[in-house]
Amino acid sequence: MRKITIFYLCCMFLAACSGQEKSTSTPAASPVPPTSTTVPSATPLPVPTRAPSPTLPPAAIFERNNRIGRAVNLGNALEAPNEGEWGVTLRAEYFSLIKNAGFTAVRIPVRFSNHAAVEPPYTIDSTFLARVDWAVNNALDQGLVAIVDMHHYVEIFEKPYEHKERFLAIWKQLAEHYQD
Repeated sequence: MRKITIFYLCCMFLAACSGQEKSTSTPAASPVPPTSTTVPSATPLPVPTRAPSPTLPPAAIFERNNRIGRAVNLGNALEAPNEGEWGVTLRAEYFSLIKNAGFTAVRIPVRFSNHAAVEPPYTIDSTFLARVDWAVNNALDQGLVAIVDMHHYVEIFEKPYEHKERFLAIWKQLAEHYQD
């Protein structure tokens, strides 16, 4: 069975947000009246949570990571707001060129946030997901490890708590879609 490696770029976001909700309560009044030299207190950082235990034995994890070997990035195509807008459209021959150049893996950055609904259940557009599948399958057909990277989810940096549910829903869809 062919496998895909999914690369989680935003694990720090998940760790920071796990179990932490944005407070909407009003802070208690300070006993010292503010002055021009008073520095406003910073919002405390969320406490990171412990990473989940791996489901594979360490040797299997090491072997899979070792398979990545020499990788190349296919940037500016599927990570553009729409493929082609940044001057790159993926073509099948790229994957054979990558293989023939001696690479063993290809990283495919994808802007899923531009192709997922903004309302629950945040469904990823099936036509766009089919295009990502096309890229993944071309990599796998060449014997390359495919690393899918959720990229350029810029809204999450502006309003992380408001995008947490959507971010997790997109990853859940991807995990289920690529589980085999």
